Amino acid sequence: MICDLDDLDPLLALAEEGHHLPDLLATFLASGYEEYPPRNWISHSYGLERRPAFVTEQFVAAMTTAHLTMFPESADQSGIA
Repeated sequence: MICDLDDLDPLLALAEEGHHLPDLLATFLASGYEEYPPRNWISHSYGLERRPAFVTEQFVAAMTTAHLTMFPESADQSGIA
């Protein structure tokens, strides 16, 4: 099994909720969905459609850095350091 980022996001979201990755993967491999991407099984089994908090935090940090790099004068006005 190979996971891409579309599979990793929902797996990470489940891990943030307290599920253990080895248990998730073992259940997935025994689910009948093992020929499909893990995200299909996660959607069917958990209905999970949220992004992991870690991914959201990293996105906000990256966009803040990009914004301040492109518009450094905005840091003076917004109080962002």
